[in-house]
Amino acid sequence: MPLDGVKVLIERAPVCKSIYVSGFSENTSKEAVESYFDEIGALEDVVFSPSWDEEEKPKRVIVYFKDKKSVKKSTKDQNFVDGKTLHVEAFYPFMGKSAKVKGAGQHQSYKSGDSGFSENTSMEFKQDVAEAVKKMRDFLNEKKATEGEFRLDPSIHRKFFNDYYPEELQKIKEDLSHCGVRISLDEGGHLIRFSGTEEGVKEVEERLYILQDDIKEKSFHIGTPGMRNFLAQDEGKRLIETVERENKCVIEITEETEDQAEDDESDSDEPLSIGSEGEEELDEDDTFFTSEGKKVIWRAGNIEEEQADILVCSVGSKFNLAIGAIANAMSKAAGPELQEELRKLKETTVDLGEGDIIHTSPGNLPCRYVIHCVCCPWKGGNHEEEQILRELYRKCFDKASELGACSIGLPLVGTGNLGFPYATAVQIMIEAAVDYSQANPESPLEEFRFVVFSGDQKGITTFEEKFGEFKKDHKPGPKHRQRAARKPTTPTPVAAEFQCKEIHVGHVVLKVLKGDITKEKSDAICNVVTQDLDMNIGTLSRAIFKACGSTVEEELKSKGSQRPGSVVTTSAGSLSVKHIVHMVVGSGTKQHLQTCVEKALKEADSLGLRSVSIPAVGSRGLGRTAEGSAEVVFGAIRAATARPFNSIREVTVVVFEASVIGAFVVELEAMQKETGDSYPDCDEEDEDQLCCEGALEASTDELTKKRCRQKVIVHGQLESFDAAMAALKDGVARACSDPRVIKHEIISRLPKRCTRELKRMSRVRDVKLYQPEPDTIRLEGLPKDVMDINSEVSNVIQEQLEIKYKDERAEQMSKNVQWYLNFKAEINFGNKEVTLLRTGAIKRVLRKDVLPLPDEWDPQPRDDSGKPEILHLVSLAQESQEYKVVQEKFFQSMRGKASITNIERIQNPAMFNSYMLRKQTMDEKNGTLENELQLFHGTKPDSVTYINVQGFNRSLCGINAGKYTRQYPVKILQ
Repeated sequence: MPLDGVKVLIERAPVCKSIYVSGFSENTSKEAVESYFDEIGALEDVVFSPSWDEEEKPKRVIVYFKDKKSVKKSTKDQNFVDGKTLHVEAFYPFMGKSAKVKGAGQHQSYKSGDSGFSENTSMEFKQDVAEAVKKMRDFLNEKKATEGEFRLDPSIHRKFFNDYYPEELQKIKEDLSHCGVRISLDEGGHLIRFSGTEEGVKEVEERLYILQDDIKEKSFHIGTPGMRNFLAQDEGKRLIETVERENKCVIEITEETEDQAEDDESDSDEPLSIGSEGEEELDEDDTFFTSEGKKVIWRAGNIEEEQADILVCSVGSKFNLAIGAIANAMSKAAGPELQEELRKLKETTVDLGEGDIIHTSPGNLPCRYVIHCVCCPWKGGNHEEEQILRELYRKCFDKASELGACSIGLPLVGTGNLGFPYATAVQIMIEAAVDYSQANPESPLEEFRFVVFSGDQKGITTFEEKFGEFKKDHKPGPKHRQRAARKPTTPTPVAAEFQCKEIHVGHVVLKVLKGDITKEKSDAICNVVTQDLDMNIGTLSRAIFKACGSTVEEELKSKGSQRPGSVVTTSAGSLSVKHIVHMVVGSGTKQHLQTCVEKALKEADSLGLRSVSIPAVGSRGLGRTAEGSAEVVFGAIRAATARPFNSIREVTVVVFEASVIGAFVVELEAMQKETGDSYPDCDEEDEDQLCCEGALEASTDELTKKRCRQKVIVHGQLESFDAAMAALKDGVARACSDPRVIKHEIISRLPKRCTRELKRMSRVRDVKLYQPEPDTIRLEGLPKDVMDINSEVSNVIQEQLEIKYKDERAEQMSKNVQWYLNFKAEINFGNKEVTLLRTGAIKRVLRKDVLPLPDEWDPQPRDDSGKPEILHLVSLAQESQEYKVVQEKFFQSMRGKASITNIERIQNPAMFNSYMLRKQTMDEKNGTLENELQLFHGTKPDSVTYINVQGFNRSLCGINAGKYTRQYPVKILQ
């Protein structure tokens, strides 16, 4: 192309993917720089200036990214490393590195002097490079116009650009009017089209990317009682629309399956405390109680997600959260507030040394405080490093106690870049918690929670081994709040001829089958393999390999080593099934195995299969008992069926060993009860179970809902998150501001099966049910849902009162009837005669009540079945002596204040006999003392019927309590 008479080769400059950075502190290390920019984006390379390691020389770098978004992010935001604000600008390699301009003219060597980097480039110039570039740009802008498209694939982006960004799009158009820029949205809102000069089009695209990158997201799980149901109603949807409009955001409600199983409580008749919903029982293999009763638990997961009063973060002495995996993860979850607070502390505090700690507020982490600790590197195994780590844990525990914490969550400190051996670090961690418990039994710290990163397989394996060894060597302390064991430890026997038992869970048939899984004819069977996919390891895998042939093994080998917890699907070779789903198992923990089985079921469902067979996972080589294996398999089935399958209609659990199958049948029957599928027949002795099941019947669909957690995701700009979330929670709080309190003495004696059903029903209806006092239940949620659960609680209370009434009647009869053992007689109640079998004599039988009813009572009416009615009310004649006695006593305090319209006699024989028995006992105990007083009590009309049937008790105290008897002297009867 001619330019001022010179032929010039013009090539389009590559998109800028690098930055030039200066302004570093003298003490900044290369590792800190690389870690910082790796956090910003997809880092490709960092080139340091030759003078980097020289004192009193400026430190400068060129950072190369893999995409242009990272450049935009780094140049837009402020950048801090070691407390210094960095100077960042885009760096164009083609200008200072390899730009070639060919034409007639002299040769000269160009050395880039701006950046301080020595990069020689041979160039041919007619005139100054800057002038040539300027003229090229002018030429292209004048002669060439281009078009561009920007796709809005996610619906979230379409919502923002169509509804919230019209003003921003207009501003871009105005700012780039000199480039002839035009911007338009297509009719469906899925595409932004723009045109103008090439420079203008590029700028539009960059600005659109910036607008898109500004759309962040933040989520929280719905834990507020009633929030789930409220947001699903029209009123809740209107609230969401209002919040979205006012805060320019988009709110999504999503569901995710809970990992933990449903309640695992026994069906005994012992009373059960209805505690808060937050308590979660873990597998016993992961739990240890010290002799002081303090709980030590460990699990695989993410420390930034642990919900505890205190979380511990491992940091370097410079307080830089960008360095280190633990600090980096916690910094991301906490938000910028955590790093900012540390930066302020650094200005007022000397640098932390090895073994030091400091605490801050948590930012967005689910805790009250964060304790930052500085560990030392491993230097070969002298006792100094071990002592520093032990002392570090002790300081963390001391600070947590000082802050009044009840629980503390700790990551596995020291095993990353610091180089501590896993066995040493884990051993010190466990011993530190136990030692602190013994030395500080009065500390408020009750729970020590160790969280090992789920991707750290070596850490998980070491914790399993060390924790198990520690439990064997130390006798556990008393376990608090333990659930009653539901399953026996000995094998559960089944009939020798047992072959199969099945139930229905929604649309899925669930079976337990005694047999050989290699002979199954399902669409797929499940297998257990190790990470290297070797089918010669493990009894089950070897049996399947022997039956299916070598083709499956070859197919597995072609896939290479797999991550623990993943699944691999292959053909089935010579088997009668279509597929084999191989579960890659890394450990024998309940949580890990359950996750593997759940993923295998989801994999089969995603393949469109209708039937799948599962072995007794864990019952052999993985070391779990029969009961433990059954819990793993059925725990996974519960989790997988929390949401209906798309294609699976039959799940068969195939158990080979007869000694194991009993545990699986027990689990199947337990699931049958949970889902309400054809309850087994009950004897009359189980009336309390029948009454609770009748009062609290729930459909299978309702019971499966409780296994799903809902999450609110807010999409928008950072400054809108807090306001949007607060508005949502305030709206829910206003709608759910009417809790219900139920107080009754029978509540403290409710059987476990009744309280279990109440808790399940409350979760289904999104109501929080807990027991602040032994005889009190408190309900929180939407008023309608609260009233539904209130009705269920009332039904249970009523049924328990009837059971109590029957027991009292039986007790009265036992006292009123004289029993003769082996008395040879035949009694004909129709003729009221008794025949003595030994002598043949016939005698007349007359009934004599030990506690006769009052003479003035009318005969008790009988119902259709011929039984006497429980309650009968008789209106007294005004001229009767009974009427006059009551009238006289009433007017002693109420004359001139009230008039009598009617007086009724309450005839309730059962309540009368109960009262007289108690009076008789008191008379015998107190002798001649006056044991009976009469008192008139103001009562609401709707309570009268209840009192007439059930009697008067303290649960009926209310608006009239003490109204007329404040000065009335009452003598306490002993």
